Amino acid sequence: MRLSLLFLFAACSGPTDKSGDDTSGGDTDADTDTDADTDTDVADDTGKTDTSGDTGPVDDTGGEPPPPVGEYSGPSRVVVIVDESVVVYDIDAGTSETLSGVSVSTGAIADCAGDYLFVLESRSADGQDDRVIQIDPTTYDTTEWTLGSNYTPMDIAAVGSAYWVANWGKPRISTFTSDGTAAGFIELGDYADGDGIPEANGVVNSGGIAYISVARQTGSTYNGAQLLEVLPETTTVSRAADLSGDWPSGKIFPAGDAVYVHIQPTPASGGVNSDGGVEKVASDTFESSGLTVSDATTSFTQDAATFDSMAPVIWMAGTSSTGSPTMTATNVMDGSSLQSWPLTDRVSDFDIAEGTLWLGENPFSGGNGALVGRSPADGSETKRIDVDGTTYSVAVCAAASGGGGKGKGGGGKGKGGAP
Repeated sequence: MRLSLLFLFAACSGPTDKSGDDTSGGDTDADTDTDADTDTDVADDTGKTDTSGDTGPVDDTGGEPPPPVGEYSGPSRVVVIVDESVVVYDIDAGTSETLSGVSVSTGAIADCAGDYLFVLESRSADGQDDRVIQIDPTTYDTTEWTLGSNYTPMDIAAVGSAYWVANWGKPRISTFTSDGTAAGFIELGDYADGDGIPEANGVVNSGGIAYISVARQTGSTYNGAQLLEVLPETTTVSRAADLSGDWPSGKIFPAGDAVYVHIQPTPASGGVNSDGGVEKVASDTFESSGLTVSDATTSFTQDAATFDSMAPVIWMAGTSSTGSPTMTATNVMDGSSLQSWPLTDRVSDFDIAEGTLWLGENPFSGGNGALVGRSPADGSETKRIDVDGTTYSVAVCAAASGGGGKGKGGGGKGKGGAP
């Protein structure tokens, strides 16, 4: 669930360029790509990995809960970026470990898929290849998968026996085997906007179908975001849905007869447009029916959001109409409000699994942050792991709860942010 800023700050200033590309020039890749990469600005939502469990009273939504859409099958873990370190928390044992010899940027994205934990990192601005760090959830051994220059990985999903990586900076999905061997690309160039890149930022596998969100953004100009459906056996796009929301975060939630896409608020003169929320795409027609959850109706400014993969629920941390830091839960199917409770610290990113919301919290007054477990029912603190620094991206990975159910959160899918 990917990033260096909260949604709100990202919306005010536009996406942050993290790739090192000259936004007015051509592709500066060291690889042999021939795509016309003229924009690698990255939407600041990294969200990434949405995983979830029984959320108690919020599960009573008045309809049949959807099946889990999880992809993670390993032991229960929480991955959090703390400054330039990667911390892994063992939910069952109640212990945490900082990975030795691993240094990442604060914009790195925590995630999980298949049998592994992951960190996705863009390093092109520092003259290094972008990479995926694969983490064994039992031994904490790491393996680096090299992508190349200006790929800007945003999300990862286990699809069949392969791992698919959504790249913001290239018109293609990278695929790898479980040992990190490059297995080719899934081309998305036909769905690009004028800069030749569709800006993919989310990918999820559900029921043998992969869904990919593309922002189709050039600089701060939004050119019609889409949700793509890809059949893994053909690795080609079978259908594309035009989204009414300008800025998908990369968090995608297939449920019942629809696919729900989290939408971030977009920049506007004097503040933020109230067009964030959750958009519904019908599975049969693959057409959007617009926002089922809207900031315009909830009077809520989002900072971070994640889907609960065990219930048709979107959790959002942000600011209420009264200006108070607040966590809310909303039924994505009918837009009804389910929960709302106050926050005391700034939330960088969060995710949900096994009946607990895990929040990266940083004091408004400054100082070290913490990974905090909270009850979905009332926000009461159930677990606290103080860290020596500031928390950024958070991913909760739990197979029993359908872990890694994207939007990954977790964020996209959750994809984290700093205060």
